[in-house]
Amino acid sequence: MKNTILYCMAFLALASCGGMNDNIEEYLARGEVNYLGKVDSVQVTGGRERVRITWQLNSDPRIEDLRVYWNDKDENRDSTVFAVDRSALVNGFMSVTLDVPEGYYIFNLYHTGAKGYRSVGKEVTGRAYGSVYQSTLSARQVKSITEFVDRIALAWDLPGDGEARSVLHYVSAAGEPVELVISPGENRTVLTDYTPNSIYTVTSYYLPEPDAPDEFDVTSDNMELKDEFIPTAAIALNKNSWNKVELPGDNYTDYGSSYRFELVYDGVASDAGWNTQNVGLPISFTLDLGVTARLSYHRLWHVNRGWSYGFYLHANPQHWKVYGAETIDESKSDSYWEGDDWKADWVLLSSDCEVFKPSGRYDAAGAVTDDDQNTGLAGFRFDFATYPPVRYIRFVVDKNFGMYLGEHGYAGGNPGFGELSISEISFWGVVVE
Repeated sequence: MKNTILYCMAFLALASCGGMNDNIEEYLARGEVNYLGKVDSVQVTGGRERVRITWQLNSDPRIEDLRVYWNDKDENRDSTVFAVDRSALVNGFMSVTLDVPEGYYIFNLYHTGAKGYRSVGKEVTGRAYGSVYQSTLSARQVKSITEFVDRIALAWDLPGDGEARSVLHYVSAAGEPVELVISPGENRTVLTDYTPNSIYTVTSYYLPEPDAPDEFDVTSDNMELKDEFIPTAAIALNKNSWNKVELPGDNYTDYGSSYRFELVYDGVASDAGWNTQNVGLPISFTLDLGVTARLSYHRLWHVNRGWSYGFYLHANPQHWKVYGAETIDESKSDSYWEGDDWKADWVLLSSDCEVFKPSGRYDAAGAVTDDDQNTGLAGFRFDFATYPPVRYIRFVVDKNFGMYLGEHGYAGGNPGFGELSISEISFWGVVVE
């Protein structure tokens, strides 16, 4: 009985093994598989309608080629083979370049060798660049050009993504073309040898990816190296050469020697100053600076006679305009100067010089806070909107604080008050001759 049971168990075991062989028969028929070393540490870098494939080549001596598939590896529609050249290895890495149209790709990489052996596949992604990418690029922008007496400074906008460098093309003082390389980290370039008002361009070079095999470049339109004067290094102009210019229509009335016009440029801002008679506003007056300069800004000080009668009151100017000219045409008639015709020939340097109390308190005549007082003591600064060379300055004051307070119903106001008082005026700029 015992032998019968053992015989049955052996028969069942043989029957089971036969079924298992049926399941693996397909793989057994293939014979032994000899895989090559796998493609490893792959980097795909995009260039101009091509990609560079870099990978680590292992020591398997049977590896002869790299086969690359893309789009559809099963149908083998797009593929190419690169022969492996171990003499070209750099630190164990090899690089090949594949030409493909602009776009995104999925690449499948295999090592192949003798007897048809190949490695397990490696899938990687990459992108090639072309006209679409090119269309997104722009040359680096110049934000502003600052002119000084002996040089100009170009302020650069931020570089674009992937910008490797830019090149400034301009003309030297001798008329020769110059190419100056601008790094992405450079935000200011100073030129001392250039032709004013000449043409310049900027060419920017981009790498679509770090270490990309190709650069893309784009050049700006022609631009003029034009004076856009912003004198950040402006200094206070010396008042020793200043004089008043008595043009028709100007008002230089005063209340005596203690209130004469020359006090507005005596270098002292105090409780003294020029005070006109009650002749009505607007009032104009003209200064000869004695030199030609590009002006950056000016300060004007109110006459201050203490806390009870000081800034932001009475004849102190509340609103005025400033005009400038390099020369004065003495042949013009009185009506030209007394009306508005002269304004067409002068440059409006600043159109809205307007003084307000920092505290905004107008409820009591002469009531000022510490902030109000300190602002008045520092003088009211107004920047000029344009910077042409000028020698002559003409002020037109159309409102004083008596008028301003009266128009708004504030304490101490008088809408008909027509006097003007100024303690001091100063200019900052750069002398050009």
